[in-house]
Amino acid sequence: NDDTILEPAINDTLNVLKAIKFEPKVKRVVFSVHFILPKAAVINPTAAPGHVTTPDDWNPVTLEEAKSGPAMGAYRASKALAEKAFWDYIQNEKPSCTGSVICPCGSYGPLMQILHSLSELNVSVGFMWKMADGTFKNGVPATGFPVYVDGRDVALAHLRALERDQAQGQRYLLIGGTYVADRFVEAIGKHFPELKPNLPPVDLSQVEATKEKFKFDNSKATRGLGIQFSGIDELVKGTVGRILELKKQFESK
Repeated sequence: NDDTILEPAINDTLNVLKAIKFEPKVKRVVFSVHFILPKAAVINPTAAPGHVTTPDDWNPVTLEEAKSGPAMGAYRASKALAEKAFWDYIQNEKPSCTGSVICPCGSYGPLMQILHSLSELNVSVGFMWKMADGTFKNGVPATGFPVYVDGRDVALAHLRALERDQAQGQRYLLIGGTYVADRFVEAIGKHFPELKPNLPPVDLSQVEATKEKFKFDNSKATRGLGIQFSGIDELVKGTVGRILELKKQFESK
């Protein structure tokens, strides 16, 4: 765990900051750290039921605990430990730059990266596409942390954190909302009726229960960065619409 997961995550973060120390023109650094995975940087597994997750929450794992635990636990811990190393370096070494941290959950939205086939879809977007292409026609698997954010909102948050003085030294939680998979399925059928034959049945009875299952406060990102989080309809339209465009391109070759 130490040599293959923890040490690279921590040292790679520190190496970037150490390099920046030689270039005083760099004034701001925005560090992106996935906060779930699950229980990566933000989620505290010891929090009481009903706890409201905020940017002040941390996974309390220690380096020694991560070294002796399972590989997946070390991978999750590496996110929190790398971020702690980031903040410690800025506080103790006082480089010419200031730091901000963006903590997004599972991101969806129109893909911008180059793909050669739909088999290269990332995990979250691929999960949504399996709802649309018939893979999950008999039912969508349960999701451990049913929260989402639009990748376009995440990109804007990084830009705003670079631009805005009040973002210096701050940590922002990026969650657009909670969901049950049925809400995604409903939106896919609504905006892409040609895909309805592929879709599993929809049961929205658990929507409110899901909101109670995972509570969060993303208001700091709205106040400080001006992020108006996208809803599920906009998210699904952008994500599935882009996948369908890519599908046409691949099929025409």
